[in-house]
Amino acid sequence: MPHLLRLLVVTPATPRTGATHEPAWNPARLASLRAALRGRADVELAQRASADAVDEHDGVIRRVVVDGTTRVPAWHDGLPRLVQAAKKAAPDVVLVDGLEFPALVAGLRDALGPRVPIVVTAPADTSPPPAEGWMGGVTRARWRTGLAHADAVAFASDAQRAAWLAAGLFRGVRTLPSMPGDAAPPPTREEARARTGLTGLPLVLWLGAYTADDDPLTALAAFETFRLAHPDARLAMAGWPGPLEDEVRATVHRSLVLQLSVRILPPAPAEAQRDYISASHIRLSTRRMDDTAEWREGMAAGLLPVAPAIPLGLPAIVGAGAGWTAGDARDCALALARAWANGGEAACEAVRAQAARVDGWAPFAEALLRVVDERS
Repeated sequence: MPHLLRLLVVTPATPRTGATHEPAWNPARLASLRAALRGRADVELAQRASADAVDEHDGVIRRVVVDGTTRVPAWHDGLPRLVQAAKKAAPDVVLVDGLEFPALVAGLRDALGPRVPIVVTAPADTSPPPAEGWMGGVTRARWRTGLAHADAVAFASDAQRAAWLAAGLFRGVRTLPSMPGDAAPPPTREEARARTGLTGLPLVLWLGAYTADDDPLTALAAFETFRLAHPDARLAMAGWPGPLEDEVRATVHRSLVLQLSVRILPPAPAEAQRDYISASHIRLSTRRMDDTAEWREGMAAGLLPVAPAIPLGLPAIVGAGAGWTAGDARDCALALARAWANGGEAACEAVRAQAARVDGWAPFAEALLRVVDERS
């Protein structure tokens, strides 16, 4: 089993004091980063504030350190108590919240030594220090010296990155993707249903081929059982041609329940499949699915996964998922019921929101892990 990294986020800002600096690492963003790291790291937060405290939110431990003041630190403040808290945590990698704290970066490097990667992150409201006059030149020189102890820096936007690089404050420091990345959102459920005519509460989607490996007959039998307790449920089947296609159509024809609630769709090109996914609530697979990428578009659209095996990368988004025994229609029907009973449409929206956060952070998380791997 690979070593589980200890990722420590150090933030010297205290948003409760009324300062303009808003920390980049609030609990929701930390949880999103933790999920995007796909189980590679435990995440802790060391934060400067006005009272000692230790708490936990979404699996992220927050340790608050008192330094005797409630003001926002100046760029030249080394914050030794915060540095000592970081050293005590024995991290494998450190994220420092704030390009405006170069002395803190230098202090962390002295305390942690050369082997621990330090990545500096930039809140959206951070601009380069002024360069006017001889004092501005001295300030920028000391700023440059402090930030030289960082291994990498991540900005909040491309425009912010351009401003800081133009200021000449980084020498030999790599830049990481902006936090978080932006991706085009999937169609809304209402838009997708208007284009496809699909309905159902819930709407279960089966994608595959009409073959024994993809087992569409088990999907039909399981849905028929599930439908007895959920009369508004519908099943959409978008399958590629195979030897079981005629038997699937005959099975639907023999059952009044299935006739009323199953829609057999043509094989879907990419754009149509995107609408099928966005129109649905549950993605049903009747074979083992190990490829996380095959599920990610569905998660972004809010689909609850039901499969014999949930890919390892998905629990960060959807919890444990709803697994069942391959080939067992009764067990599959129970898994469908479990998935829908866990919040229904609200659960779908929670999956959609969390998937969007995780996918947005994925480029930054992957780049961060590369920095760590290169140091190890």
